[in-house]
Amino acid sequence: MGADPTEGHSDATDETLVLAAGEALPVIHERGSGMDEVHIALLGGFECVYVGARVALPLGAQRLLALLALQNGGIHRAAAGERLWPDSTRNRAAANLRSALWRGKRVGDVTLIDRTGPRLRLMSAVTVDLHELMARARHITEPAYRSPAIGGWEAMVDALSRAAAGLVGRLASP
Repeated sequence: MGADPTEGHSDATDETLVLAAGEALPVIHERGSGMDEVHIALLGGFECVYVGARVALPLGAQRLLALLALQNGGIHRAAAGERLWPDSTRNRAAANLRSALWRGKRVGDVTLIDRTGPRLRLMSAVTVDLHELMARARHITEPAYRSPAIGGWEAMVDALSRAAAGLVGRLASP
């Protein structure tokens, strides 16, 4: 079938995480971590981590969570379906979205997606690496932290900010 998910993780143990949707998903438990939150990594590839364990999610759920991570104010259901499945009919895109919502709505005890009305957004309990990177870049570039001694850092931070913004644009495009 596929590659062994524990390959290259000498101190990892195989476990199964059962979602509220009733699916049993394999996870790789990384010893020594114990955060009680869900973290989504977009930089370097999609990864969802819950209580220090990487969670295997279906591709449709990964795509939906990544899209929501890039939409600060959320996105309308219809727009999400059209963006994620642009070559599908509206009905097929809506069906795919419902499936992705079902499979990605919860990890363990944590609800990932706020489905209030027609808008979808990530719950505040979900952290995203890209958001953290952008917050750090903004913090570094605040006027209170600038000085002539670190003027060379400004150019580097500016270049990193442009690169991150370009990455956000590429990830948001279908």
